[in-house]
Amino acid sequence: MKTLKLHLDYRCYPVWIYGEDGAVEENALPSELAEDPTLTVQLDHIQADYDCLFLDNGVEFSYQGTAEQERKLDHCLTEVYTVLCARLRGQYQVKLELLEEEVRV
Repeated sequence: MKTLKLHLDYRCYPVWIYGEDGAVEENALPSELAEDPTLTVQLDHIQADYDCLFLDNGVEFSYQGTAEQERKLDHCLTEVYTVLCARLRGQYQVKLELLEEEVRV
């Protein structure tokens, strides 16, 4: 079974799809959810908020996020995770990597 993982990485879409061999296949929503405007907007906002936690001015690149900002992002990710688990049950193993820990179902 393929794995869908919610994982934040600077300037990358927060959804990663892995094949059965463990290799990354896509960095996008699966085709069956790609046209869902609610999920798309939520994920775009999450990624934009995460990218704002970094200072990247061409001279310096550093993480500037606070614990409160991380908690807010983790909450948003958890909400999307719940939706993805319900909608993709039986099609993907859905995993969530929070900023502080990783949760597996």
